[in-house]
Amino acid sequence: MEQQGKTINIKGPHLYDHQKDLIRLFDEHPSDSIITVKARRQVGKSTVNQILALRQCINYKNQIVIIVQPTWKQCLRMFKEITTLVKGLPVLENANKGDLSIEFTNGSQICFYSGATKDTVRGPHVTSKGFLLIDEAVYIPDKLIHDILPTVDANHANVVLISTPKFKNGTFYDFYKNGIDGVNGFYSLDWSKYDTSMFLTQEKLEMYRKSLPGPVFAAEYLGEFISSTSDLFGDLSLITNDKYDQEAKIKSMGIDWSNGTKNDYTAITAFNAKKQQCYLEYFNTMRPAEQISHIINVLRETRPETLVVEKNGAGDVYTDLLKTEIRKNGISVRLVEFVTTNDSKRRIYEKFIVSANKGELTLFGDNMEQIQLVGITAKSTKSGKLTYENDNPATHDDIPDSLAMAWSEMNSNPNYVFGGRTK
Repeated sequence: MEQQGKTINIKGPHLYDHQKDLIRLFDEHPSDSIITVKARRQVGKSTVNQILALRQCINYKNQIVIIVQPTWKQCLRMFKEITTLVKGLPVLENANKGDLSIEFTNGSQICFYSGATKDTVRGPHVTSKGFLLIDEAVYIPDKLIHDILPTVDANHANVVLISTPKFKNGTFYDFYKNGIDGVNGFYSLDWSKYDTSMFLTQEKLEMYRKSLPGPVFAAEYLGEFISSTSDLFGDLSLITNDKYDQEAKIKSMGIDWSNGTKNDYTAITAFNAKKQQCYLEYFNTMRPAEQISHIINVLRETRPETLVVEKNGAGDVYTDLLKTEIRKNGISVRLVEFVTTNDSKRRIYEKFIVSANKGELTLFGDNMEQIQLVGITAKSTKSGKLTYENDNPATHDDIPDSLAMAWSEMNSNPNYVFGGRTK
């Protein structure tokens, strides 16, 4: 790399063909271009991102590169990695951990922003030799992507979106498809077509194949877009909307308890009075007492009219503990204890499936939620009745169960309240 006619030696890693082709594509289309890279996990995305950002900032004066990543922690990690690469070299002016910005002696700058923030990227515009990098773009809300795209307009700078794929919808998929279809200004690279075995052995790949849900493995380790269409729920993209009325009353919340296995979660979901999903949380690392305490805090903050809780197996103990804490804390909520049988599960699932297909509700675009919904199938029991479940032991159906429980009580009028007033 050069700065002001001087060669600056940065001991960066070796670049492989797929990484070099991104840089080559960037150079072939230096302005007003949207470059999309579809990649498997762990194939050197961060490495080439860092090299490309450093190259533009060191080789050109007074440039601004903006890097957007899904979380603040990811921003901090790349900030530290880039800072380490140039530490002790005459190109580094200042590295500010507080606002996650790196300044160079020639006036160029790298600015980091988290996709988790509710605020859009405001302030500096990307310069002509800089670029906007949206890293792991499928995990960044589409609205935020479109909010930050104008930062490149004034100076006709490039945009680079790089990510493992997920569903066949959303901004990342649309931009990638535009590049494949030859839409003017869009260019796409498919890293899954390259030999990246130097990053992941065939043995390790087979281990992931056996231990991960099929859709997750296909997306993350084969680099394939997966369908969000379910045989039961239809095209989930038609009822997916991360926006919901935050002022609307939460009508019904459902809790499906973890059975204690590795891939099974305690799942909490809720719908508001406008039939919009307005809450989603799933976890499997909390001890029983921690879970109950956490759920009490959730109930305090959200104040649902109705709470539907699974009452089977371990759920019996969890539910009794939760009822005790609800009484102690004086929380007013209509409590429904749901006992799962083939008949009861079929009843709530069929109500949920019909409403989803009619478009009577909206769901979040969370990846795990959609993967679990896509995996739900209808099967015939020995008695000839239908049952609904997910066959894949690595996926489970805790989130769909929670959603179906919550939806089953959406139109129920609270005729008694548990906790704050005795039933």
